[in-house]
Amino acid sequence: MISNNIRGTAVVAALASLAMLASAGVASAAAIGTPTIIDGDTTFVNDETVNLLGGDLGEAANFGLVGFDSIHLNAHTNSNIATEHAYIGAAFGNHANGVDEPEVSYMDKVDGNINVSLPADSKIVFGQSNTIGQTDNGNSWTVNGNKLEMQTGGSLPKSERVLKDSGTVKYLDLKAIEKSMTALSAKWAKAAPANASYDFSDMNRRHITADGDEAHLDIDATELQGNRVTATLGDNTRLVVDVDAKGADTVTLPQLDVDGINHAEYAYWTDKCVIYNLTDSKSRDGQYHGRVGTAGATSSVILAPKADVDASQNVEGQIIAKTVTIGGEFHRNSVNVPATRYVEVRLDGQDKTETTPFTAPQPAKDHYRFVVWTTNPDGTGDSYKPGDTVSDVPKGTVLYPQWEAKHVLRYDVNGGDGEYEDSDLPADVTDGTPTREGYEFDGWTINGAKVGSGDSVGDDGSDVTAVAQWTPVRQDVTPTKPEAPKDDKTDTPSKGDSSGKADTDKPSDTDTPSKDDGKDDNGSDAPKGDADKGGLASTGVAVAVVAVVAAVLAVGAIALAILGKRK
Repeated sequence: MISNNIRGTAVVAALASLAMLASAGVASAAAIGTPTIIDGDTTFVNDETVNLLGGDLGEAANFGLVGFDSIHLNAHTNSNIATEHAYIGAAFGNHANGVDEPEVSYMDKVDGNINVSLPADSKIVFGQSNTIGQTDNGNSWTVNGNKLEMQTGGSLPKSERVLKDSGTVKYLDLKAIEKSMTALSAKWAKAAPANASYDFSDMNRRHITADGDEAHLDIDATELQGNRVTATLGDNTRLVVDVDAKGADTVTLPQLDVDGINHAEYAYWTDKCVIYNLTDSKSRDGQYHGRVGTAGATSSVILAPKADVDASQNVEGQIIAKTVTIGGEFHRNSVNVPATRYVEVRLDGQDKTETTPFTAPQPAKDHYRFVVWTTNPDGTGDSYKPGDTVSDVPKGTVLYPQWEAKHVLRYDVNGGDGEYEDSDLPADVTDGTPTREGYEFDGWTINGAKVGSGDSVGDDGSDVTAVAQWTPVRQDVTPTKPEAPKDDKTDTPSKGDSSGKADTDKPSDTDTPSKDDGKDDNGSDAPKGDADKGGLASTGVAVAVVAVVAAVLAVGAIALAILGKRK
């Protein structure tokens, strides 16, 4: 029978064991941590541990395979990759003997199980939509539920070996790289042949020769296709072969053997290379939009930003395309041009300098539209649009802004009052209303056609003037009201009246009272006594006048009588 002491000891020991296991699990989880979330300071442009190469290929030079839409891995790939959508059916990652530079792979979306063997301190970055988890008691990562087999060493913490885009910041701007590579392809297509020649007269001994740091050749796709081609290059020669598809649906690259470049895995990049630049003079944009195949192993860089590259044979070099399918083995061999960092670049007209890497700004100028920055004042040379990353330029570089004049909408008030500022086209017609004395505003016209406020006016390649229209206001005259006629019924006829009649309706010595009688001069009622006195005074004056007249008549009569007697 087991004693209580033994039972207690067993319980304590069991609990201690569980605690140790839990601690071990926590320690393992803590060792792997959580993936680093990308922010503005941890993007590829700012990551000097893996952004090591530059030159004409810029950021793309740091990846063996770049697929702007997708990459399908169906065979062993001794290289890193960068793509919008990775379909993983084979292992990838550079594990050549002696490789000592870390690398990074970027996949915005991923399907399949990832099995990679990477150089020390290398990284894998996934897009924001992927689910990153843990397995094996926190010792391994999972991606969308599939275990991430990632063999790598070095001092970099595990939490910094797996990274993930944030909702707003991407580690690698594939769209910007695509634009840059498309522009580079167009630029190379215009370059004149230099420092190179070829002889394809003998189909069994087709050969290319080139020297100098940079060389260019133009070879039509139909002429290039065929038997094996050999090439002899200078120690540091980068030969660009512009291949014009001329409307062909498929271009098949021949086997290419370059002196000094073996068909093998590379731990160190070479200083010389052949770059196939696929173009199409019959397409609207000059880019090749078809399919590129390989007839044999080729040591080359394939640049076809708008095409689908199906590498069914081994390739030693790089592939930069819309989609990439690896059917034969692929061994990365990049163009060895170290990135140029911390170069001061003067922005002409902006009174400022920037230090690489930096984002090209968007300047402003009244009535002008900014187009692009260029390395030459006349608009030629390398170009950078607002938002592009300027990261690999020579010392002493100056960027010059290129402008195009904006056309404007002006206003003519046509004799009225009102001020309206010019508007850059396209623009909406103002909702303001000018004024003009004696006129009513009747809207605007442009080239004789009536337009309403708020109507949109497009840019047809010239300035536009909106002219105010006016309608005269009708003047209504108000007639003057005539004075009311006087009431002659109360007028007292004088002796001079033509009627010769006296008013016999009333006695001559009787005043007819009116409604105003009994009022003073101000129209107020006067005391009754005062009114009577006024009436008597008036009557007395009248009697006196009559008496005087009678006396004068009497004197006249006497005088006439005396004169009559004397006669």
